[in-house]
Amino acid sequence: MKLVLKSKKTKGTILQIVLIIFMVIVLNITTFFSNVIENSRGISRIKAIDENRLIELAIITYYKETIANSILFSDEISVGDYQINYTVDDMGSYYYIVTKVIRDSDEYGFEIEIDLEKLILISFEYQ
Repeated sequence: MKLVLKSKKTKGTILQIVLIIFMVIVLNITTFFSNVIENSRGISRIKAIDENRLIELAIITYYKETIANSILFSDEISVGDYQINYTVDDMGSYYYIVTKVIRDSDEYGFEIEIDLEKLILISFEYQ
């Protein structure tokens, strides 16, 4: 009779241990996949920021080349998925340029000042 009672207690304890191990494994798997998802979102945000930086550099290079070769006027440019609107104010010794970059539903802008003689950026500020 004692053997039967001991085996029932042992089965209950083993079941509890298996259940705890299962819960720990499920928790670890869930945490792992949450980290993978968050890392992939971070990588896509980094790619978008890098692409925006390249666009900004190309825009500034375009501004400088246009100023060096002629006069820069306010305009609107479409390049691929990007719509770029910029307004140029001539302040005498420098240009004050307000740029708005639109891609799909994303929109951001920046303001820059370019020295006309040296063709260097005096200031750069995001809106």
